[in-house]
Amino acid sequence: MQIKDYISKYWTEKKLKKWEYLYKANEKDTNLYFILKWELLLKFKWTNIALVWANEISWEKSFIEWTEKPIDAVAEIDVDYLVITVDEFNNINSKEKELFLKKLILFISNRVYLLNSVVQNVSSLSLNIINNKWEINFNTIKNIFWNIFDLKEIYIYKFIWESVIPIFDSKFNPTIVEIVEKYKEKSNLFIFLWGKYLIKSWDYCFVLEWKVISSEYVMNNVILNSIASFSYLWSLIEKQKEKCLQDFLE
Repeated sequence: MQIKDYISKYWTEKKLKKWEYLYKANEKDTNLYFILKWELLLKFKWTNIALVWANEISWEKSFIEWTEKPIDAVAEIDVDYLVITVDEFNNINSKEKELFLKKLILFISNRVYLLNSVVQNVSSLSLNIINNKWEINFNTIKNIFWNIFDLKEIYIYKFIWESVIPIFDSKFNPTIVEIVEKYKEKSNLFIFLWGKYLIKSWDYCFVLEWKVISSEYVMNNVILNSIASFSYLWSLIEKQKEKCLQDFLE
């Protein structure tokens, strides 16, 4: 039984439109939130720090301690969520309250393991990229992500002025360029569409097709915290192509 099921009759279901804030730092918001539909981006002083997906609780500390939340939470897409206030919770009968608090402790404990996995994978991924001494091809790129997801296809592009320049395609797919062109002006770091995962940095964009082998929480937060490493990988691939071209010309 999920944590929300214990007191779901006391929660209120609401909706949040894209780019609206669920809560803002230092505002008097002690509510507890349960995300039903992804995705919520947590920001600290304009820096992206985490993604919150479906079946996640958001900022239980302020609810328990009755303190302000130190971060902003903004909807990356339309979000459905459940909310309960401290006053509503205090009116719940003691038995249901006790069951909920037990589940909340277990939920938080499990999240600690997930966060440890995120940190370990971010470090491992970064080292795999930085320490590479091999020719970069699809299989070597696939091996970088081996413990996060099973990479099926990858398409990498660079933004130069108004143009989208292909750097690496694991297979020919003309519709991918059209997708990247369509979404290149969007500010989202992550876009999910048609079974594909589009990730952007300032200069690069890549589209992934995969089979998930880790939890979505771990996978998405590893990617969120590895954009610099990905940009470095993309630059290595670009330099390798330039070297191949130079060798050919010589």
